Amino acid sequence: FPETPLPFYPRSAGHFLLQAPWREDIPIGEKNFVQLFWFLRGEAELLLNGKLCRMQAGDVCYHLPEEAHFHRSISEYTEYRWLAFDGENAVKFLLDFNYPREGWHAGACPESLFVEYGDRLREMTPYSYRRMCALTVEILACAGKTPEENSGVVSARIEQRFQELIGERKLRLSCQ
Repeated sequence: FPETPLPFYPRSAGHFLLQAPWREDIPIGEKNFVQLFWFLRGEAELLLNGKLCRMQAGDVCYHLPEEAHFHRSISEYTEYRWLAFDGENAVKFLLDFNYPREGWHAGACPESLFVEYGDRLREMTPYSYRRMCALTVEILACAGKTPEENSGVVSARIEQRFQELIGERKLRLSCQ
C-alpha cells in the first residue's frame, strides 16, 4: 500500500472483451481484494454469493476477498470493465452501499471514470491514490442510479425543462 493513509487502497483496473467459450475458474482464497464488474455487452454467468447469476449489458456485480471466481461467457462476446481495491476497510466500505450480492441492473457504464481510474494507477502519487478513491465512490454512486439516470434520459429531461423555462421567461419579457 502507499504511505498515504486512505479509507481503502486502489489496486487494479481493466477492460475485457472475451470470446466464448471463455471461462475463468479461480478457487477460494486466491484473490484477497474487492472486485467490481460493470458489463458493457454480451452475457456471462458468474458465481455470486454461492449462486450462478446471469449478467448482461448494464449489470453490475462484485466479489469480496477470498471468494471463488467462476465466470463464463455465454454469448459470442462478453465485454466488461472492472476495478479492484483492498485494505483493512475495503469490504466494509463496499458493503455499506448495501448493493445486492447477486448483482443488479444499473444501465450504461460510466466508462470514462474507469478509464481515468486506470490512468491514475500508472501515476502512483498521493493525489492519484486519493483521486482513485474518489472515482471508486463515483462509480459506486453511478451503480446505484436507475438505468434511465445512467443513460442520461433524466439529464435530458431536466435540460429540456430548463430550456422551456428560459423560453417562457423570454416570452414574458418580450410581452412587457
